[in-house]
Amino acid sequence: MFLNPTRTVLLISSFLLLVGLFACEKKSGTPAYIHIDKYNFTALPSEGSASNKITDVWVYVNGQALGAYELPCTFPVLAEGNSDIIISPGIMRNGIADKRAAYAFYSSYKITDKLIPLVTDTIVPSFTYLSGIQYKLIEDFEIGCAFTNNLGSDTGIIRASRADAIFEGTYGQIVLDAAHPYSEVLNSTALVLPTDGTPIFAELNYKNDIPFTVGVVGTVTVSLVKYWQVTLNPKSSWNKVYVDLTDVVAGLRGSSYQLMFKATLPSDKTTAEINLDNIKIITR
Repeated sequence: MFLNPTRTVLLISSFLLLVGLFACEKKSGTPAYIHIDKYNFTALPSEGSASNKITDVWVYVNGQALGAYELPCTFPVLAEGNSDIIISPGIMRNGIADKRAAYAFYSSYKITDKLIPLVTDTIVPSFTYLSGIQYKLIEDFEIGCAFTNNLGSDTGIIRASRADAIFEGTYGQIVLDAAHPYSEVLNSTALVLPTDGTPIFAELNYKNDIPFTVGVVGTVTVSLVKYWQVTLNPKSSWNKVYVDLTDVVAGLRGSSYQLMFKATLPSDKTTAEINLDNIKIITR
């Protein structure tokens, strides 16, 4: 017995359609829900401040990526019973909302949880820095100051502890006025950083009433090359930013680097302050 080729194709297509519909029906079962509205973060004394700004979580259940969710969040999960859940903390690179990513230096939270259809389970994940990280710079301004004026700068960073501005103890402060309208500072000791695309981030807390810019200066052959990565707008309360230096350092391919901050007093102001704390440069 011979089948008409057209009929054969239709039979196969119908079979595949039924399989597809069955698979879709199976996947569209009753979901369980996970709710995350807060988390814990701890750091060892050798890792500096535990200050952080985790804005998102990247979620995996039983090896399947569910996506990224902005905190706080509640999301459905098509799984039932004991399920392996991995939650990775996410940040906004360079403080930009559309540049969200799982942070390369924070640990993921792993838990086996019993999921029940239509039941919302609240999870409070705990995060830390990953082991094996290299802290090229940690400056909390509690003892000294690792930053100095660059050539041509009118003023630098001083240590301050004004009660109404303290974040975590003593902090660094740049004050601009008519006599000192421009500041450009850099860390005193040049740092050797990987230029092969290994992740490199600068972390810092800041509170400022005028914009300031963050960048690096690299020693390339015998020249100093500046690259300004991001400008941070005024913040009336302390904020945290993660500045991605990976591509900058890889592109310059310098033998050493220094972190830099610069600011200019606007023409409509007579004085301005930039407060800094918990400055880190970290890589692997």
